[in-house]
Amino acid sequence: ITGDTLVPTAPTITSLASSSDSTPTVTGTTEANATVTVVIAGATYATTANGSGVWSVDTGSATPDNGTLAVNSNGNNSVSVTATDSAGNISSAAIQTLVIDTMVPTFTSAATSTDGTKVILTYSEALNASTAGTSDFTVQVGGQTVTVSSVAVSGSTVELALASAITNGQTVTVAYTDPTGGDDTNAVQDSALNDAATLASTSVTNNVPAPAPSGGGGGTTPPTTDIISDTGIHTTPTTTTTVGTTTVTTQT
Repeated sequence: ITGDTLVPTAPTITSLASSSDSTPTVTGTTEANATVTVVIAGATYATTANGSGVWSVDTGSATPDNGTLAVNSNGNNSVSVTATDSAGNISSAAIQTLVIDTMVPTFTSAATSTDGTKVILTYSEALNASTAGTSDFTVQVGGQTVTVSSVAVSGSTVELALASAITNGQTVTVAYTDPTGGDDTNAVQDSALNDAATLASTSVTNNVPAPAPSGGGGGTTPPTTDIISDTGIHTTPTTTTTVGTTTVTTQT
């Protein structure tokens, strides 16, 4: 008689480590048909992997086999997953820190770049790289709409590249419309995929500096002539005046 003492490989958790859902779904893979035990936020759930080794626990609908689910809705939550094969061998645990974030990013300010080619919106937290489209923003300069040619996210800012540059002293406003009522990737949102709210027309700080003054001061040095006298040579300023074809030089 040969017994199975081979411990299964630790499961893999494939669901994201951040979520805006306070009743998250935890998914992953393991040995085919293994019994999977998921411990999350004080609750223990048992499920079975399918023939391909895929498993899933939806904490929003599943009933814990033990304990009570107490998710930290805005913070860290420990997730531990083990697999047990048909012979009763238990794998080591796969561990994940699941960050739940249900707070939406809030708009804090808007300003132009110093060269006037961008309007930069700043939010309260880091944003997801996938963001809203150009048509979701409206930029007005001096009361006239300026085309937004591209949108890019950098940290906690959204940078709107403009088709024509803003100049010093112009009045600028910006508005943003959340494209849908739910959370989706085609919107301004944080890393947990919480959408930012629609932004009504808002003043933009114009950081384009005033142009430097053109030209310069200076002037010309008046010409001089040498006058010879009994006491030596003296240099005296002269003024030259031309009238028609006659030039007159006088001492000044």
